[in-house]
Amino acid sequence: LVLSLLFAGVALVKYRSPINRFIFNFSNQYIAAMAYLLLLQLSGANIVDMDPVSQLLVCSAFMGIVYIMTTGLISFGMSLDLGQPAREIWIEKYSWLASYYLALGLIAYALIFSYQQAGLFGTVVILVPLLLLRLSQVQYLERTKIVVNELKNKNIALEKSAEEIQRLNDGLLDTLAEVVDLRDPDVLGHSRQVAHYAVLIATRLGLPPKQIDLIRRAGLLHDIGKLGIAENILFKPDRLTPEEYTVVKEHVRLGADILKMSNSLNPLIPIIRHHHEYYNGNGYPDGYNGNNIPLEARIIAVADAIEAMASDRPYRRGMSHDEIIAELRRNAGTQFDPMVVNAFIEIAKMDGESVIVNAARKVALKDQKIIHPSS
Repeated sequence: LVLSLLFAGVALVKYRSPINRFIFNFSNQYIAAMAYLLLLQLSGANIVDMDPVSQLLVCSAFMGIVYIMTTGLISFGMSLDLGQPAREIWIEKYSWLASYYLALGLIAYALIFSYQQAGLFGTVVILVPLLLLRLSQVQYLERTKIVVNELKNKNIALEKSAEEIQRLNDGLLDTLAEVVDLRDPDVLGHSRQVAHYAVLIATRLGLPPKQIDLIRRAGLLHDIGKLGIAENILFKPDRLTPEEYTVVKEHVRLGADILKMSNSLNPLIPIIRHHHEYYNGNGYPDGYNGNNIPLEARIIAVADAIEAMASDRPYRRGMSHDEIIAELRRNAGTQFDPMVVNAFIEIAKMDGESVIVNAARKVALKDQKIIHPSS
């Protein structure tokens, strides 16, 4: 009775529990104590007269009774309060405490043994290391809380730094894309539009966010290798000779080599290198086919083709929405991955003709709105 009142009273003061919680805690401990004392009485044995091994077994068994009854009653009470099965609550919250209660049974035996052997002095001696252990445990937990809070604060600072770095990287990629496109005013905005189409397709295919972002960055830099192609070939108004076309095809290798200089851009290398591979193996630079071509590169290939067909060029006008869809269908399975083509066609059906933009015409209209100081 005294120990149950003490237990419930300490919990009342420490946690500022309501009075009904105090009554529950007292009753819970008292019922468990009466249960194992009743078993001891029914057995007709006196624990003081038992041999040490029997005392140890009895202490462990009685602590098991306390464990089952106290945690069982708490789970039952929580079940009534939360409307959840008591068994599920017990398994989730209290099943792991079995070894803890077993240890308490060993401590109870140690106290009995020390009292029998050395009286009150022996009990005090055995309690000292237990109190020191408890004190060190409290200090360890407090220190752990401090360290965890410090780590949380550092993680928050790192996340902010990572977000800032990501913004800087995105700005750098946009700038690089503009640098590539500025070499030819007729394709200004081409890389950004390719990235836009590629993201739409990747999203439609249900790819994870990290992979979609990888595709977006590849779309912005897919033509970076053209920085290494001579302008007289790259901007030649007439049809290219076979030798000149061979030089132009080198832009995928050059692009991959440029990206090797930046560790953060290395994941883009296979996409940049293989975005001109054909699904049937007739593309370049390595003649990959089918699923041997990275999925990201297959997506960029379709996005690049859509943008090229949609935009005006000096030697032709951009194709219409229906013409582009027909061309994609015609080349699905040969030049393009049918799955990627179907994904874009589904997007076009849902969003209509507005999904395809004539980037060159858009840039021209934007330029017309610029008011020059001399005007």
